[in-house]
Amino acid sequence: KHLGLLSYDSYCVSCGVDGDPGLTYSMTETVSGRDLTSAQSSFPSPEEVFQACAQIPGPNILEVCPDNIWACVCGSYQFVQRDIHAVLPPSIAKHIDEFLCDVGVPLAFLVRRELVNYKKVMLYINEQGLSLERSLAQLSTFLNYDPDNTHSFEDDYWAPSVCSGELLDAHMQCKGRSMATTDVRRLCKDICALPRHPQDPRRQSLDQLPRSLKSWVLSAGAAAMLAAGDAAKQVQNEAAAVQQAHGEIEDSDQMSSEAEASLLHVHVVAAINEQAWPEHIKQFVRAVLISRGGDKALRMRDELRRLCNCIESALQRGETALEQLLIFPNVLEMSEAENDLDDEEACVALAQITPNLSGKCSKPQTACPKKLGVKAAMWRQRHINLLSGSLPPLRESLRWLQAIDGTTENSSGLFVAGDARETDGGTPPALFVPSDFGGCKALDDVFRIVLLTYKPKMHHVLSTRGWPEHICPSDAVPEIKGPRHKCCRKCKRQFASALWVQKEVCSICEESFRDEGRCPFNATCNPSWFCKHHRSCFACDAHSCAECRILRGDGEIVRELVERIKPARICLDFDRTLANTKSGSVPVVGKHRIDMDLLCLMQLYSSSCEVVTRNPHKEEIQAFLVANGVVGTLPVHTLKRPRSKAEFVVQGLESSEQVVFVDDSIQELLDPLIVADSRVHRVLFLRALL
Repeated sequence: KHLGLLSYDSYCVSCGVDGDPGLTYSMTETVSGRDLTSAQSSFPSPEEVFQACAQIPGPNILEVCPDNIWACVCGSYQFVQRDIHAVLPPSIAKHIDEFLCDVGVPLAFLVRRELVNYKKVMLYINEQGLSLERSLAQLSTFLNYDPDNTHSFEDDYWAPSVCSGELLDAHMQCKGRSMATTDVRRLCKDICALPRHPQDPRRQSLDQLPRSLKSWVLSAGAAAMLAAGDAAKQVQNEAAAVQQAHGEIEDSDQMSSEAEASLLHVHVVAAINEQAWPEHIKQFVRAVLISRGGDKALRMRDELRRLCNCIESALQRGETALEQLLIFPNVLEMSEAENDLDDEEACVALAQITPNLSGKCSKPQTACPKKLGVKAAMWRQRHINLLSGSLPPLRESLRWLQAIDGTTENSSGLFVAGDARETDGGTPPALFVPSDFGGCKALDDVFRIVLLTYKPKMHHVLSTRGWPEHICPSDAVPEIKGPRHKCCRKCKRQFASALWVQKEVCSICEESFRDEGRCPFNATCNPSWFCKHHRSCFACDAHSCAECRILRGDGEIVRELVERIKPARICLDFDRTLANTKSGSVPVVGKHRIDMDLLCLMQLYSSSCEVVTRNPHKEEIQAFLVANGVVGTLPVHTLKRPRSKAEFVVQGLESSEQVVFVDDSIQELLDPLIVADSRVHRVLFLRALL
């Protein structure tokens, strides 16, 4: 079922034919109740198919294997159609094209495209949550420190005040929110990173679902805590209760992992095998799907459905656990209760505490009923906060993942996204999402209100009393008694934790740099590289800005942008953009690789594409492009300094025309000649899976 043929002879042997070009077959199979043909049709022989495939740009698809599949252009159903119509007679090609449409191959490509964009949207949403979580952690650490035990009760135990409780709750809820978005982002990325060849293994996170979902583990942990408490009421034994609770969770886990969606990939392969086509034609169709990404797109849709099932399972378990946790008294109620717990309540409290403890904990558990009650309430509150933060993003993600899976040919695109990592939680750059897409806005607005409420208090303490000793020890000597990653290079303070320092700049100094309109992390960054709309550096903050007309992303982003604005000219850099060559080096076929998304772009928009590079090896670049399947002679322009690339990009451009300029150098993209030119759309290229 998998292609790995190395020669025409082995191809004929695997098909069970002798390669006689005069062989003919009848094609009378029906698809969706429609006769493919009412007359005898002549199929090309295995030799003719092999020779026709050799004429298609790029490696011969009948010789594709895991070692060379990377060199095959893919990612669009147009390439599947091109190959079929290039190799088979028009009538047969038309009917096979219709067959593939009937079994859902074009839809799988659309789903793949939406999922690729959605994971990039989730990248921004996740980075935004991590930034909020860091800020809340700083506030909580700064304002909740209590060295004198002023919040302790008479019985020598600590419970948070209303003020500190609000900060702690917000921090843990944001932590749950970040765990959920990290889950969705990571697993969507792993689905998009499925190997193109079906013989290669997929990533372990997909094999280990649902346990690879941290949010599923959160739900399971809360359920285990509740189950231990329920069991303790019956067995009156904490150890037996915990063991019984874990057994119930393991059984539930097994049932969840077995509930998988039907496999579309298996259905399509079976449908091809059932057709009354010659074996070499079936093998050719399978080879086309593997080489052009159709096989991967089908597997991606299967994995997407499986992920949806696992998220749904985590939601059901988490919502049930949260509903039950809210029934119990909270920390304040337990700490102010006049009566101690009775024996049964104490056993339940101890059973609820035990599943949360680390196996490394050697400290004996308290026997005081009052302390047990407060401690159990604190653990319950932790689970409540984590679930309250993780369930809304999971619910929203499930909604849109199911919408992506339900994409139809008539559906308008749901998501278009560039890459962005903002540090101040500002407006999403370069994102195009449905009008009713909520993301995590409702939760994030609550977290921002908490930050706005308590940050002035922190700044007041800093201005009047300076840094607390537990955060910035007064006897710390920079770069001598502490590591550099905990030392601010501007104010020279040494901090007790890296929570306060990012890239050797503390959070206070970072804000000061941004207010001045400068990059806080690299003194060599030019002020023109700093986006004043979102107070972020294009280079160091990995920032994109639609208002500045600069996107940051990979070849998929370039293709999306080109399809959206239909530019008259597409200017592509060569070194570290179109190819993975270093600056000025000679491209070598077999050693260096071309970016597959940009290769697809050049084949689909060959009349608009040009290479604009500082690399002087023009003839070698042209030969490299032809060897990698670029059709025709693509214009290659080698520019020597001091001539500006920007000058060439806009040369001869009409006032109504637009150009897409793709380069890995921020200096080239921020040339003063094109910064204010609204006709020029720039992409800071990144050769990575975002």
